[in-house]
Amino acid sequence: MQVTYNNNSWGNKMSPTEIAQDISNNASHVDHTQAVVDLAKVGSVWAAVGITSWADAASAIAFLYTAMLAGDWIWKKIGRPFFEARGWVGKRHRRKSD
Repeated sequence: MQVTYNNNSWGNKMSPTEIAQDISNNASHVDHTQAVVDLAKVGSVWAAVGITSWADAASAIAFLYTAMLAGDWIWKKIGRPFFEARGWVGKRHRRKSD
C-alpha cells in the first residue's frame, strides 16, 4: 500500500518521493543573497569588537559570564542590603517566621 498526499493547490495526489522532489526543487531556487548579507553584518560586528577567532569568541563569552556572576554577587551581598536598609527595596521574606 502506497501512501499518497493530496496537494491542495492542484487537487492531484503526490507520493512522498514526489513531495520530497518538489520541496528540493523549490528550495534550490531560493535567493541566498540576503543570508550572505546578514552573515557579513554579524561578522563585521564581531570583527569591530576585535573577535577574529574562536579563541577570542570563547574568551569574550567567558568574560561576559564572569561579569554576570560578579554583578550578581555584588547585588546580593552589597546592593540589595544597601537598598533594603534605606527602604528603597522591600525586604525578602524567605520563611513565614521572618
